[in-house]
Amino acid sequence: MLNWVQRKNQPMVVNRAGAAGNPPSPLRILAVPVTGHASVPEGVLVLLRSPDAPEFSRAQLSLVKHLSRHISTLLETDFDVLTGLHTRSSAQGQVDSWGHATSLSSGAHSVICIDIDRLRVVNETSGFDAGDALIVRVARLLGQPHLPPNAVVARISGDEFAVALPHVDAKAAAQTARALQQAAAQLSHGQVGSDQPVSLSCGVASFEGVNEFQSGLALAELACQTAKDRGRGRVEIYQDSDASMILRQSDTATVIRLREALRNDDLMLFAQRIAPLQRQDDPEGYELLLRSVQTPQKNHAPADLLSAALRNQLAPTLDMWVAEHALAQATPHGSALLAANVSMSINITGPSLTDETFLERVQRLIRRSRIAPSLITFEITETVAVLSLTKAVTFIRELRAMGCRFALDDFGTGTNSLKNLTSLPVDRVKLDGSFVSDILTNKQSVAMVRAIVSLTKDLGIGTVAEYAENAHIIERLRELGVQYAQGYGVEKPRAFADVLTEVSTRESQKNFALNLEI
Repeated sequence: MLNWVQRKNQPMVVNRAGAAGNPPSPLRILAVPVTGHASVPEGVLVLLRSPDAPEFSRAQLSLVKHLSRHISTLLETDFDVLTGLHTRSSAQGQVDSWGHATSLSSGAHSVICIDIDRLRVVNETSGFDAGDALIVRVARLLGQPHLPPNAVVARISGDEFAVALPHVDAKAAAQTARALQQAAAQLSHGQVGSDQPVSLSCGVASFEGVNEFQSGLALAELACQTAKDRGRGRVEIYQDSDASMILRQSDTATVIRLREALRNDDLMLFAQRIAPLQRQDDPEGYELLLRSVQTPQKNHAPADLLSAALRNQLAPTLDMWVAEHALAQATPHGSALLAANVSMSINITGPSLTDETFLERVQRLIRRSRIAPSLITFEITETVAVLSLTKAVTFIRELRAMGCRFALDDFGTGTNSLKNLTSLPVDRVKLDGSFVSDILTNKQSVAMVRAIVSLTKDLGIGTVAEYAENAHIIERLRELGVQYAQGYGVEKPRAFADVLTEVSTRESQKNFALNLEI
């Protein structure tokens, strides 16, 4: 009967012994299925009564269904569906329960962060099913006899586990980690499709009191990453005097600040004018630049956040934040921007260019906005474009087909730059600042700029000179035939919102003047 409840995923109430179609039962039974992830039945919640007790009522059935749903929620949020271990969030609750035991509520504890080395290779060579099977086998090691019964074990990410050990110092925890490594090395024989033993990288850290578990886990993760950096298959104990760990801890803190800045919109967009040099009636544009809300008056990029984004696979997230906020801010001014033919340039980093989903997300974003695609220019650096040439060409062609434009940034510093230009369907090149900054004194820079201008003119590609810092440089660029200039000699970056307001005001005044003439 219980198998039927679980298989059919439906409740059952048996109030009469020997009811029609059922064998005699010495008990009254109320059985409700308990589901887990994706509503898959995981078990049955059963209430039993003697035949002499009152029958189960509809109200009691509803109550048990409610309890079943509550248990299902706990299964979904507190337990990992693949391994059955606690999730990262529920591990804290288990460690908190140590506080109910006086002997465990205070004092030093330890946590081990465990990472399965080269799991990606298993997934790529043997398939994700083989990778999942390896994760399950490692998870089964994380219990007795390798761990004490009061250890808290959680799967904290795809290939990472955490083991919290009450009243165990870091040295003893490291010994436990080595024992787990030895046990894991026996898993490979005939099970992963390779003679290579399964390898675990482990990081160990101590923490004082149950409230410090998350901090201890963060330090253990730093130590684990250090173990991977130093060759994998190692056990590293967090040391606050270890230079590499200090650097990684600083990077982690920066990533946390970046995530908070993205979540709380503690970033803002500035814009720097790209002005025409040859004909003043040529359309102008603005390159969008990222600034911190905390220090906008400094007017420089939050370099530490940008570097951390590139090192920690957050560049596509940051690029998407810029694109989303740029279009959201510009949409109310869309008609004025179109009338004035003022474009906005958005920078795209290498990781975004090669991200499988970024292109599709940008396309959806543009379609949803009310900004003419012809007003959107994406900037990518020459080095990134050449390193990922096939993906770069696809990315550019897909968005140009929508009407967007592309500029090749830092142009002229790469190998075979002039040849690369014929392979990339771009609308503009932005001369690297090293050629522009010394153009008044360096004949080689002048020759390089002249060559680029000549080639791009034949190809029908525009030119922009960055680092145009003063009027003398701007005049020399004009003489050499460069079409646009950008730099402090043209205009310092300022809030994008102010630029948009100015463009709208200018267009409104034009319309008002035209109406008066009519």
